[in-house]
Amino acid sequence: MREMLTLSLLGLEYQLQSYSLMMWIAAISVMVITMTNIRRTGLSIRSSLLPLTAMVLSVPIGARILNVIINPAYYDRYPEKIFSIGTSGFSLMGGLLMAAAAGWIISRFVGISPWKLGDVLAPGLGVGLVLMRMGCLLNGCCYGLPTDLPWAISYPFGSLAHKHYLSMADQGSVSLFSLMSSPAVHPTQIYEMFGAMIAVFAAIMIMRKNLPDGASILAASGIFTLTRLINHFFRVHPETNAVSFMFYPAIYLTIILGISYLFYKKIKRADT
Repeated sequence: MREMLTLSLLGLEYQLQSYSLMMWIAAISVMVITMTNIRRTGLSIRSSLLPLTAMVLSVPIGARILNVIINPAYYDRYPEKIFSIGTSGFSLMGGLLMAAAAGWIISRFVGISPWKLGDVLAPGLGVGLVLMRMGCLLNGCCYGLPTDLPWAISYPFGSLAHKHYLSMADQGSVSLFSLMSSPAVHPTQIYEMFGAMIAVFAAIMIMRKNLPDGASILAASGIFTLTRLINHFFRVHPETNAVSFMFYPAIYLTIILGISYLFYKKIKRADT
């Protein structure tokens, strides 16, 4: 885990926050990969720019809105945080849902198929999610519950996970060894990285087949949402959350059912 990265350039050294750096790299990667796919598929670049830009801007807005909804007490105490441009205080699923809604509406407005746009976006979005979760891993956030599995990871002294489990050690909930580092925990960020990689692979494979428009983005979205659903039970959730533990699983299951229905309808329509 490295919260800060050092960049040497022209004899000067720059300190960069790893999470922020990976977010920027992810955003750029999504745009570059998507624009490349747009050229290959023959979609209008000019018409695609407006919905894509709206989707990019919608991600932090939707992520912050959902975070405010599930953490009302925190934002009542610190209302200025609602408009903070820092890298904390975001809920990913809120951003993805708002981006999907914005992309759908504006694609219709400019006269291009939102399903075709979604398909060309799917591989880049998956790569972006991999990079975002790499940023979480480097930053030490979104960490997992204790486990004795051989691939478990520990976080160093002073990390977010260490501070969390240190507070639990004070309560006698975990071993005092956590005074030196966190206990071995599930690498939940890596779990989601793998889920996003599988989504990218599925999106590319489907794009190469003669399947209806929208099949690629639906499959990729379903795979990543399923990953989020499973991962929910292996990670630590913020104590400030005011919603039920099953709030997110209910959202994930609803999305998966909706995606499954749409995917089935598209495949069935293509066979008739």
